[in-house]
Amino acid sequence: PGGAPGAPSRGAPASSAAEPCCASCGAAGATLHCGRCRRIHYCDTFCQKNDWRSHKARCVAPAPAPQLDAFAFVSPACASCRGRVFSADDVARPWDRYRPCCGSYQCERCERRRATGQ
Repeated sequence: PGGAPGAPSRGAPASSAAEPCCASCGAAGATLHCGRCRRIHYCDTFCQKNDWRSHKARCVAPAPAPQLDAFAFVSPACASCRGRVFSADDVARPWDRYRPCCGSYQCERCERRRATGQ
């Protein structure tokens, strides 16, 4: 009480977006952050432990990043069915499935269909 009007009170974040403020004491330049949610900043471990009781109710770990099939990025799509030309355990060389006549790749299933005339 008795501070300048509009000045942040103790524990309230300051208006500076460039410098994080401690969620517990409000000091600018907080360098630590919550290990779980990584959104809340603290100036030291004392402030972090002091704030844990109130913070833990709203502390949520971020959702894990989706795991992407890395092979899907290197395997071209079949020109006929849009499926993957190669699977992860396929031993065919890329130039074996490339068709220079149309400039595209074909998967094994479509290649068999083409060879049998279906």
